[in-house]
Amino acid sequence: MRQWLWVQNETQFRVVRSANVNQSRFVEAVPQGAVGFIRYFDQILRPSLSKRCSALTNLHSSVLPWYRGPQPSYWLTRRGEHVAGYTLHDVTAEIDAGPVIEQECWSLEGRPTPSRFEYEAGLRG
Repeated sequence: MRQWLWVQNETQFRVVRSANVNQSRFVEAVPQGAVGFIRYFDQILRPSLSKRCSALTNLHSSVLPWYRGPQPSYWLTRRGEHVAGYTLHDVTAEIDAGPVIEQECWSLEGRPTPSRFEYEAGLRG
């Protein structure tokens, strides 16, 4: 899965892609005090990266606290869930446990698949 981190400061907005956001080259490219937004993310951020951001928000593709961590759509499908959702939350040191900004959930009919969960989340979030 491709890693995306949107970084914003007072004068610019950038989309930055990296296979490993914890590499020092990537971390050093993030401006001190940046405001970050992450989506479709399957890596655990090291403190060196999150400390560079004045704020960091994650759009997580499950209704937290259920299915915290990477690839929630895989686990939703594997367990045969028919309820999907997303959570927009602040990033903290504990994985997918920051204060919730917004959540939404909905029911899915038929056979659930990871791509279907992601498609439905994209329509709503």
